[in-house]
Amino acid sequence: AASGGGVQDAPPPELATRAFDVLGAEPLPTCDVLLASDVGYTEALAYGFARRAAEALARGNDVAVSDSTNLRWTEFLDEAGRLAEVAPR
Repeated sequence: AASGGGVQDAPPPELATRAFDVLGAEPLPTCDVLLASDVGYTEALAYGFARRAAEALARGNDVAVSDSTNLRWTEFLDEAGRLAEVAPR
């Protein structure tokens, strides 16, 4: 039975993942959303993820990050905010 054309008729969103070198020089792979966790595990990762988050934001992508360790979370937020020129939330 056909419905009235609501959300339930929409195809499910596509999900694809890509591995990339957070600390590398190559551009971030094309994405709609950059999703990362434990971004502050080390100082190098905190700054690397901050650079990648700013890169994604500059492209107009959404960015969602978390850090369960809270080891370098402040460094990540400060650097991401500085690079992206936005206030971290």
